[in-house]
Amino acid sequence: MIAVLPVKDAFKSAGWYQRLGFEITWEAVRPGYPRVVEVRRAGMVIWLSEWPDAGPLLHLSVDDIDDVADDFGRSTEEDEGSFQLLDPDGNRLRISG
Repeated sequence: MIAVLPVKDAFKSAGWYQRLGFEITWEAVRPGYPRVVEVRRAGMVIWLSEWPDAGPLLHLSVDDIDDVADDFGRSTEEDEGSFQLLDPDGNRLRISG
């Protein structure tokens, strides 16, 4: 599972998470695009994203992606082998295989 959190400054936020024992494992930095920084600690993964529609979002990777998609009446062809759902409270979930 990956939690995606919206942040104003990905590097500043990553520094804060480092104080909690997280390590920066990758950065997506391209001129003209919002930054994303991944931090990890003991199996926990968080993407700190400057994208305006970043989150909150949970990215769930499942082994039975086709069965899950069928159960929700969705297709894994929607977005590169994944699809998005809203839970009953409106929280976004990105499901991939």
